[in-house]
Amino acid sequence: MNTAVLYASGLYFLFYAAMAALYPFLNLYYQRMGLAGTQIGVLAAVPGILNLFAASAWSALADRFRFHRGLLTLTLLGVAVAGFAFSLSTEFLPLLATAVVFALFLSPIIPLMDSAALEIAKQAGTDFGHLRLWGTVGWILAAWAFGFLVDRHFHYLFFAFAGLMVLAAGASLFQPRRRWAWERPVREGARQLLGRSDVRAFLVSALLLWASSSGGSQFLSLYLSDIGADGSIIGAAWAVAAVSEVPMLFFSGWWLRKLGH
Repeated sequence: MNTAVLYASGLYFLFYAAMAALYPFLNLYYQRMGLAGTQIGVLAAVPGILNLFAASAWSALADRFRFHRGLLTLTLLGVAVAGFAFSLSTEFLPLLATAVVFALFLSPIIPLMDSAALEIAKQAGTDFGHLRLWGTVGWILAAWAFGFLVDRHFHYLFFAFAGLMVLAAGASLFQPRRRWAWERPVREGARQLLGRSDVRAFLVSALLLWASSSGGSQFLSLYLSDIGADGSIIGAAWAVAAVSEVPMLFFSGWWLRKLGH
């Protein structure tokens, strides 16, 4: 197997395994700290709101200084520390500050990984979906396994998250340097993209999709807990939910070639 493909697949696996150790269960942690539903909603909304602005700002910085790999490593380490810091806070305001820092570091990671993986897949003559598939595998295994820790050893999840994210940062060091970089000014590129009606339609569709799905996903664990599900069931539910991604990612290249972009 191509070494770059191997490391990109491993990075996806570690990153999404780390996210599965924390994301499905973080609102449960807020609830156990005594936060009200409104406060939990505010904390859950922070990543999505900041991502609208922070991801593009980070990406512009990476393009400007051709610092893609270094920025990916830096933000993976930053999100590892910020994620672990949740375990040190029990009040709303400290948790809100932690959520802001967490979201700022998290926002550029997936765009940076995906753009690098697209380039690697093209050079290796393989499909992007085959690389990204390993992220789903990591999520499925981790969500199922870490669900067993929720009821008795919840704080272990923060150690697992931080440890896996640090490993992901280590794997990112082996990513090849980008061979392509945007040469034009960022503002010019933004105007060029936003001037296209198909891009605007895509962005509106993505926003509507996120808005319609985020409410259910953010409060799924709380709902399952309220109806009596234990941590293992909650983890299994998140694992099963991700199974649908497997055929989509595996056959995505074939479908795109068949149906067009």
